[in-house]
Amino acid sequence: MNRNKALRGAKTVIENWMCLKENDQLLIVTDSSHKDEAELLKQVAEECGSKADIMVAQTKGKLVGIYF
Repeated sequence: MNRNKALRGAKTVIENWMCLKENDQLLIVTDSSHKDEAELLKQVAEECGSKADIMVAQTKGKLVGIYF
């Protein structure tokens, strides 16, 4: 992963698409193969003053799809 490009992409998602503001709350649901990208999204969200958490979901097994 090119970290600079990924960071720019994360900023686009958080600031332009989601329009997160200070004190907003964000839950990022991902799997273990995309944890690095989720960490970048969390970093950018927190830089905006938002509260962000990451939930790593299973990609296989009987619990997939029943989180929500």
